[in-house]
Order: sequence, then C-alpha cells, then structure tokens
Amino acid sequence: MDQLSDQLNKVDLNNEAKKPKFDKEALRERWNILGKDQEQNILSAIRRSCFDTFARKDFGTTLQRIKASFVDRDYEGIFTDASKLAVYSAAYVPGRALCYYKLFCQPPLLKLWAKRTKVYAIGAGSGSELVALAAAMTRVPGERQKIELLMQDIGEWQGVLEQFEKHTARQWQLTEDHLTCHYVQGDILDQDDMATTTAERIRSADLITFMFVMNELFVTKARAMQLIQALVKNMKPGAYLLV
Repeated sequence: MDQLSDQLNKVDLNNEAKKPKFDKEALRERWNILGKDQEQNILSAIRRSCFDTFARKDFGTTLQRIKASFVDRDYEGIFTDASKLAVYSAAYVPGRALCYYKLFCQPPLLKLWAKRTKVYAIGAGSGSELVALAAAMTRVPGERQKIELLMQDIGEWQGVLEQFEKHTARQWQLTEDHLTCHYVQGDILDQDDMATTTAERIRSADLITFMFVMNELFVTKARAMQLIQALVKNMKPGAYLLV
C-alpha cells in the first residue's frame, strides 16, 4: 500500500497547482488486476496468447532458423516469413515485455498513460510493446485514460497482435475506450511514405518507440539516417522518443 501511495503522488497529469481528482478506491482495484506478482501475471497472459504456438511440433526447429538468420543479419528472412512470426513472438516477447513494463512504469511515462495519448510504436509487430503498455496502464487512474497505440512493422503480425490484445488488455479490463490498438504493415524506411504518411504519424505522436529495432534499420544506413532526420524535423514539442 505504501508503494501505491507513492505512485498516486507521482501521477500529476498536468503541471497545475491543483491535482486532478480521481477515485483512489478504483485505482486500488486496478492495481489488484495484476495481483501481487505482476511479472508472473504478465507471463501467464503471454503464455495464453501463445499457447497454440508453443504446441507446434516445429517450434524448436523454427526457432533455430530464426537464430541463424540473426547471426547472418538476415532480418527480412525472419520478419517477412509468416511461418516464423508467431514463434518469434513466443520466444522473445516474454523477456522483452517485462523489460518494457518496467520502463513504461517510470513516472514520466505513467503520466502519459493516465490521459489522452498517442503512441507510435515502430517495429512493434511481435507484441512486446502492446503487452507492456497494457500492463502499465493498470498502474494509473482510468477516468481520463484514452490511449491510441499505432504499431508498424514489416511483417504480417495482425493475428499475433490480436491474440495478445485479447489475453492482456481485454483480460485486464481495459476497454477500447481506454486502449485502441491499430496495426499497419509497412516498411518504416519506405521513402515514398517518409515525407507524407510517416511524417504525419510522427507529428501526431506523444510517444514514439523504437525498441530492439534501430540495429536492424541501420542495415540500410542511408535510409535510416533519413528517418532520423524526419524524426528531428517532425516530432512535436514535448513528445518523447524511446529507443
């Protein structure tokens, strides 16, 4: 309960002298959603999301092929092969989601989760950001919470993300009024989009994330540098960039 009190004191949505009112009892109930062992609850939700994938007879051999592609820096060989995507998520999302959850529970970001916020998550198809964000949203008041999460990646991740949304956000009592999830399949380094669609998404975002993806983008260095320039040019004042 002391930890809850500390978090309540930190959730100051605006830099105003008078803090906004919220239902402390409702927040206590939200904190109970993940229970005493938050990390285990998150891992259990991931396991439910990936249950069919873990049961695949070719899970081990597919994972070995994924690891071999990483060694060869053949990222397209992983993320454009639909047969590998669910296995990749099942193998890598658990650890990353827990790491991101800790990041997303830092006070500067907790403020974002308690109000209307747009998140543009690059390379987020595997689902780690979705799981971590949904978990972090249970740490703050829900009265004014309205998060729009736009995820973009190169692969066909829609089915994977739908399972994560079902077994995390919706299971944790986050309605679509609290969290809306959208997925766009496309190359963030596409030059035709960079000055138009991508630039607009950057301008509208309150938080932009590039988690575990910058290294992959810089395989094509010239286009990656153009993306960096687009970020510098288009990010609005006060927006966050998390890499």
